[in-house]
Amino acid sequence: MIRPDAPAFALAQASGLVAALREAGFRGDAPPPDQAGQGAVALLTQDVPSGLALLHAARRRRLGFSAVVATGLAGGIGAPAALRLLLADAATKVVALSLEAPPEGEALLAALDEARRLGKPVVILHTGIDGMCGGGLAPSPHHIRQSLFEAHGALCADSAGDLIDIAFFLAGIGARLPLGGRVAILTGGGGGGVITADLCGHAGLEVPPLSAETRRELAGLVPPIASTANPIDLTPEMFNEKNYDRFPRVLDVVAADPGIDAIFLPTTFNAPRGNTVAAEVLAAFTARSPKPVLIAAAPAREMQDVLIPAGIHAIGDAAQAARALRRILRHAQAPAAPCRAGTARPWPPEGLPGVLAQSGIAEAPRWAFGVDDPAPDLAFPCVLEAVPAVGSPIGDLCDAAELMAARGRLLARGAPISAFETREDVQGRLTLCLVGFVDASFGPMLGCATGGVQGRMLDDLALLRAPSEASAVAAALEGLHAIRHARKMRRLDSLNGIASAIAALSGFIAAVPPGHFLRLDPVDIAPGGLCALDAAIIPFACQT
Repeated sequence: MIRPDAPAFALAQASGLVAALREAGFRGDAPPPDQAGQGAVALLTQDVPSGLALLHAARRRRLGFSAVVATGLAGGIGAPAALRLLLADAATKVVALSLEAPPEGEALLAALDEARRLGKPVVILHTGIDGMCGGGLAPSPHHIRQSLFEAHGALCADSAGDLIDIAFFLAGIGARLPLGGRVAILTGGGGGGVITADLCGHAGLEVPPLSAETRRELAGLVPPIASTANPIDLTPEMFNEKNYDRFPRVLDVVAADPGIDAIFLPTTFNAPRGNTVAAEVLAAFTARSPKPVLIAAAPAREMQDVLIPAGIHAIGDAAQAARALRRILRHAQAPAAPCRAGTARPWPPEGLPGVLAQSGIAEAPRWAFGVDDPAPDLAFPCVLEAVPAVGSPIGDLCDAAELMAARGRLLARGAPISAFETREDVQGRLTLCLVGFVDASFGPMLGCATGGVQGRMLDDLALLRAPSEASAVAAALEGLHAIRHARKMRRLDSLNGIASAIAALSGFIAAVPPGHFLRLDPVDIAPGGLCALDAAIIPFACQT
């Protein structure tokens, strides 16, 4: 299971992985990688038990890794250095990386950039998420890792099975990455096609109609009762002795459709001449297809004897296969990681007000009143907050009666309250949420999301390493659903001023007091620029 001539072999010996493999019974009895057709995937882990678990999982699928490296969780060479060694190995086409400990931030991202330059995908399963900044209003450590890894060209897996599926499927398709998310689904029955189309749609893929020319050509090849819409229902009639010889041509016609980016087969079909013949037909088609072919089924053993040596990895679960294809598409379309060439700034003596002022972000006025004072004269709608804070503020208060009723509800909670503050609320306006914090592995981070209640409903967050230049911030903002919608509706003409202000704000993040994060939510996008309606420096322990 370990290639002695791999440049990482000495690392595996030093970590004790070889001895552990022998004790676990790995004595070369699995199919050799070069014979299995899957010898292009190297496995890199940080500890021996994880390596053994992944090896067992791969072997159950009759797959073999070309090299196995366990770097150790402490001391010795780290994961980034080992990754670079594997990337330098000509036999390595894909690296499956399992991280159990917090990664070495800068070095790992630089190694991922090198992998992208070399065209060697890295699939990462991060199982050892630490509790750096908890949950609540700050991004979770998992989100931080995934966003950064993907920004630097890696693919992120959700489980050990997912890691194996994505890595070996990538090794099989090589450079034939999908150009878009438009898939053609071919089945031998209508129900399976409908279910697969739903799964693809849920994963963010499209199932568009085939072109009129493709359907005309298919009409002369498929049985009269077949459907040439997408999903394509060939019906069982396609797979009898009379019609089966036309099946390879059917596959070629669908693959040639210019409106299709990938072929999705949720079945291995039933050939009249047996499973081996069916597998040979699929293997030959996969080899000549200009587009990736994904088999989302569990082939019989005699089919695996044909598919595995041909470098074809079938993903047994259609839902997981659709998600894997979507991740591969995002990897293929990912732009280069944005430049960080922003300007770091010291924390001003006046604190957060100075940060906002120097960033060109206005601070919305607030009105204070005592526990027994009458309702203040202010503009409605408004938001009410207790001082000190008691739970979440109460918003959408439209008149003085609602304001005083909300004050009564806060007082009824029984916590000591010395005063109240109100501020303007926003209804139907585009707002942002901005957060800044220092990650233990990757340093200062800037998060941009849709603001207010809408932002909590949408999982819509873009993460950047700070300080960032304005162009990188603008690119991150363009990825937010709310911004795209506002641009589409012509409610937002330019991001230049907004991006410049946020880039200036990012310069202060490294100086945020230790153990705290900066939160501006919501930030109103007004004609005159950004206005923070609520801004605070919050301890990590107070994120609920």
